[in-house]
Amino acid sequence: MLSFHELPSHLKNCFLYCSAFPDKIKTKRVVRLWIAEGFVKEEEGETMEQTAEKYLIQLVHRSMLQVSKTDDGGTLKECCMHGVMRRIAISISKQRNFIITCEGHEERLTDVARRLSIIEDDDKIKTGSGRISYLRSLLVFSTDARTLNLLAALRFRLLRVLDLYGAPVESLPNAVCNLFNLKYLSIRRTKVNVLPKHFGRLRKLQTLDLQYSRVKELPSVTKLLNLRHLFIIRSVDEIGLSVGMQTPGNIWNLKDLQTLEGIVSNNKVVLLVQNLKRLRSFVILDVKMFDGVALGASIEKMRFLNNLQVQAMEGEELELESLASPPSQLQKLFLIGHLQRLPHWFSFLNNLKVLRLRSSWLNEDPLRSLQSLPELVCLELHKAYEGKELWCEAGGFRSLRTLRLIKLSQLNQITIEVGAMGSLRELQLSRCREFNTLPQGIECLTTLEKLYFEVSEELLQRMQPNGDEYQKISHISTVDLILRDDVI
Repeated sequence: MLSFHELPSHLKNCFLYCSAFPDKIKTKRVVRLWIAEGFVKEEEGETMEQTAEKYLIQLVHRSMLQVSKTDDGGTLKECCMHGVMRRIAISISKQRNFIITCEGHEERLTDVARRLSIIEDDDKIKTGSGRISYLRSLLVFSTDARTLNLLAALRFRLLRVLDLYGAPVESLPNAVCNLFNLKYLSIRRTKVNVLPKHFGRLRKLQTLDLQYSRVKELPSVTKLLNLRHLFIIRSVDEIGLSVGMQTPGNIWNLKDLQTLEGIVSNNKVVLLVQNLKRLRSFVILDVKMFDGVALGASIEKMRFLNNLQVQAMEGEELELESLASPPSQLQKLFLIGHLQRLPHWFSFLNNLKVLRLRSSWLNEDPLRSLQSLPELVCLELHKAYEGKELWCEAGGFRSLRTLRLIKLSQLNQITIEVGAMGSLRELQLSRCREFNTLPQGIECLTTLEKLYFEVSEELLQRMQPNGDEYQKISHISTVDLILRDDVI
């Protein structure tokens, strides 16, 4: 394949590695895997994660990968490999002993196989496991419990990657602690409930992904001094709040941490988290009102922070007014908890792309304060406003592409002046039970492509092709009208 042979060597490895995935490839996941494999060269002024993301974009631009999904901020979230391209990549990988992909058909596993991707169970894998002691990577996509017999011994001393995302595994053998070269371990969405006692031996570990597993404690995690990414959100409860994990008191020794998602707050955590100066993604849960000042002071020290989520303890107010100067690189912000009014520092968020406010119960119209944010492309207000009217002035929200208004219980009027929201593509209004009319000025939103609207029966009739409101929405290519259940 000419296009493959023209690739630089580091992109060849990255491209072939993508053939291990059966379908969609999550960007951040494959980036961390590439780094663990040693495919990513360090470049001055960039983290290896940033460099790896550039590799991914280059593969997309060369049509070696296709974009499947972008996030609300417009960043590549998922990609995929065309079927023909993947078959070619699997063939080349097999010839080079780069990676063996088992998809339910006979595969000859050799002593020189370096990577193994199990997509469907195969008896050959189990009987031949003694021949693959030189494995560097094991990725399990199969949901067949028999496949996991391969893990019983875990004698793969050279293993760098063990990815069990979603696999039907309930425990990790103690032998995992002898995988001294391991750099990436994921048990996300498994039933594993405890990590082995001597887990701290894995001194080279860079990524530890426990998200949505059943693990409750982190034994010896503070010995993992090379850790860069730690995911510890355990679950999401019935009302949509994340449930996290308590961490050891000296987790602040992990100076290389770039991702810490799911840590439960306490008065010590909010003070000492400022020592993690390289954090780029930070999710902290169960924050108490009286911890807000200390937390704000710590967040100010995180000058590389790109993604921040703060969730108040249920029933507590989120006190963040004391944060004097927010991180200048902040692009995504998600606040869950009673705010009453927007903190003054919101006006300094010049690079913010995505803002989600939930259960904020603001008294004042937030659109007036937020409409001047120059880079904001997605705004979601979920139980975030108690007022009756939202107003957007001409020229406001010049970059906004997505607006979601959910469960604003008193809202009954939206006014959009001519020239406002000039880039809006998607508008969602859900569970706003007092809202019984179209937003005033919606006919001026000429870029609007999708409208999702939960409406009363009366308004539903008026928005039909023969109704008196139809002309205002006739320019919108996709209109989803859902009959609202006002009892809920």
